[in-house]
Amino acid sequence: MKNINFIENEEEDTFAKQIEEELEKETNIYINNFDIRTEKSDEELMNMTKEEIITYKNIQISQLKSYINSLEKEKEVLINNFKITTDTLIEKIKQIEYNNIGIRPQTAHIIKDIKENKKGNIKEKNKNDIYDDEEDNEDFMNKNIIKMDNITYPNNKYQRCPNCTKDFPISEYIEHSLQCLRKIFRCQKCNKMMPITEKETHLNNYQNKSKLITAIQTDDEEYFKEAIRHGFRVNTNILEENSGNNLLSIIAINNKLNFFKLLYMYSDEPDKIDINFRNKCDLTPLMICCKNNYIELSKEFIKKGGDVNAKNILGDTPLRIAQMNNNEKLSLMLINDFKAYLK
Repeated sequence: MKNINFIENEEEDTFAKQIEEELEKETNIYINNFDIRTEKSDEELMNMTKEEIITYKNIQISQLKSYINSLEKEKEVLINNFKITTDTLIEKIKQIEYNNIGIRPQTAHIIKDIKENKKGNIKEKNKNDIYDDEEDNEDFMNKNIIKMDNITYPNNKYQRCPNCTKDFPISEYIEHSLQCLRKIFRCQKCNKMMPITEKETHLNNYQNKSKLITAIQTDDEEYFKEAIRHGFRVNTNILEENSGNNLLSIIAINNKLNFFKLLYMYSDEPDKIDINFRNKCDLTPLMICCKNNYIELSKEFIKKGGDVNAKNILGDTPLRIAQMNNNEKLSLMLINDFKAYLK
């Protein structure tokens, strides 16, 4: 590591160029403290020429780049130290297990490796080791999850991994569980397992607005259920930007009673669903149902708290909207069964 003292005046340009050259070469520049010289006042800047200001700012940028680079180097050191500490603790735990239950640890002797390596880095693991850090996540899952049913447990002393739910000999349990959590993602909503690299894609798949609209229109109940189970936000996700329709509005427009029931069945917080949500036309889902004479779906909306006397921007209630569209049966239902009234 180099300790660099920032210079001023005529040597600043030389220093800035040196920093840039060393950064390009990826040399090991390390700055212990961010020691940037005092900022110039507005008055000082006013008295400087354009070229002097540009030079001054370039020097500051170079210093900031150097500081950022030093932080990256420090981060690498901290990560390496953390890894060594973690591996050492794992080895200690395994030794304690051996002393307590008599099962010999079957992993590499990490402490010995640390002592033998003068730089403090753990030597490379055997390429045949199923826990090799360079192993592909999918390969790890195939080797350690799919084929795990054939494992023979010594003395019947084994423990279940909380992530993959497979049983392992106690001597291998700790190392496996750490590697399993790092390489394999188990979705808590659908219980599916996949390489950790596929986690974001999996979760984003059920936040796709176009897919959800298509699922409602084509009666794809499976996708709809998974989207709700995976936390699709009913109140805040607008599915159609132009109309301002959300999930409830789309269900009402398409008269999908089955999807309405599925929504409440699979939602984590059904009580927090805004049943009286209004789109850009100031229509609630119940108003949409009354406009289209969807009697059964209207009943369900009202049972879940749909306001039969709510008014839109024109002052029309669901009952008034039903009457304007000559939906007599629905109008009578609103009056007789749900005590709706005209205002």
